[in-house]
Amino acid sequence: MTTRDRGHELFTRVLALHGSFPGRQRIVPDEYEKISISTDDVNLEPTVIDLRDPLCHDFECPYCACGLESGEWYMPGMRKLSEYTCSECGREFYGDLPAGFGLYYPMLLERETGTVHDNYGIDWYARLLEDSFEKRDSTLQFEVERTADVDRAVLLNCLDVNYGHSLNKLLHAEYYLRETDLDPIVVVPGIFRWMVPDAIPEVWSVDVGLSEGGTWDDGLATEIRNRVDTLEACYLDLGQELRKSSFEFSVERFTGAKPFPLDAWDERPPSVTFIWRESSSGGSTRRFWCSLPDETTPLWRSVLASPRSEIRGIVNLLGEKYDRPALSMREQARNIERTARTLRQRVPGVDVAIAGVGTTGSFPEWMTDIRYDAPDDREERELCERYANSHVVVGIHGSHMSLPSIHAGAVVELVQDHKWKQYSGDIGFRTANLVDEFLRYRMIPAATPPRRVATIVGHLLQNLPKNRKLNRPKYEMDDDDILALQSSWRGAPFDPTRE
Repeated sequence: MTTRDRGHELFTRVLALHGSFPGRQRIVPDEYEKISISTDDVNLEPTVIDLRDPLCHDFECPYCACGLESGEWYMPGMRKLSEYTCSECGREFYGDLPAGFGLYYPMLLERETGTVHDNYGIDWYARLLEDSFEKRDSTLQFEVERTADVDRAVLLNCLDVNYGHSLNKLLHAEYYLRETDLDPIVVVPGIFRWMVPDAIPEVWSVDVGLSEGGTWDDGLATEIRNRVDTLEACYLDLGQELRKSSFEFSVERFTGAKPFPLDAWDERPPSVTFIWRESSSGGSTRRFWCSLPDETTPLWRSVLASPRSEIRGIVNLLGEKYDRPALSMREQARNIERTARTLRQRVPGVDVAIAGVGTTGSFPEWMTDIRYDAPDDREERELCERYANSHVVVGIHGSHMSLPSIHAGAVVELVQDHKWKQYSGDIGFRTANLVDEFLRYRMIPAATPPRRVATIVGHLLQNLPKNRKLNRPKYEMDDDDILALQSSWRGAPFDPTRE
């Protein structure tokens, strides 16, 4: 059995484990449990698909209920697909390869009609496929940059409609640089080009904005296929966290900004950065840090219980209906300023900044304003430096929190009611230390009043080092460490010479 075959079987076992999801169509034989192989001489973790002979989902024809025959793979954008044909009725389809979200809920698209068959009820994912196919084109610009010869490669397709998804796919590249003998080739939207490390031997930049990341471009699919066919071997990164849990990546390699050193927490003046969210038009009010009516109780009852907040929430929804997001952003700015003012009272000398994309409104002079309408490479790095110098970053879910959360010492994220089902989706985790990750992140309801948000941030600033020491594995502590910890909680200075 060759290394490739062993890697292939390893991957089928990973896919089999995911077969337990409700409605999941198994794509491996029932006898997968019988597979017993050693991974000692396999240099790949089961995180890839071999594009020379890709594993495909076992789809059934929606009309004939017979198994579809898989064909060539096809990559017209963020979607990684395979061609399918029904031998009974002759209909042709595109189906998701087992990569990214396609690993968990693959969709089937009818090539003649554009109809998407979704067996999992994941409306947003099905709609992305249907809309992109309906608007398909062949106009995207494709630029190749090569710094070294590549024969055996792993392809990381970082195109996506979601900023955090694109970023996470790109960060996977370090795993292949450090842990495998494959050369990463990254396909990135132009706005991510500044972040690609010099060590990446080949970069394929696509001239597409983030909101158009789901575009279907047949010319792009042809270009990618032709280039992959020239390689000795090429694998497709799954785009999922299936690597070793102990793997830690260095975000400094991508952004040039060294993350906040937790061990130097008390040595630096307190610093907090609020992340700004903006939408010029068509933005949902639910995306901002602002008042919204309580949808869990009758409107009349919630208005009587909290008239000011509920009426403001109704006004915000009317602003959304008539395309006036400025109403919600104005309240968001007030919430940020009130939180910052309260925080300054509780933590004197704290350095406060507002950062992000969008420059609507103004803030007091004592708040450093680092916002840009369309940050260039230098400004992107400047933002990352600010995050990396912040003890705490504070932002609403969806405000591109991935880079701030990876760089900063700690994170407070406000989560909207409809986002709790995926509340960690835009957060970046940089270490494998579970204690540190648990202590560094605070997810709280978006309805939390500014004064209470300030209290939470203040406690993080003042107590995170103590909590890290308290939760440090005891086998790593000597007697002096334990005495120092006890003294710090009593508030008395520790003197190791004291009898």
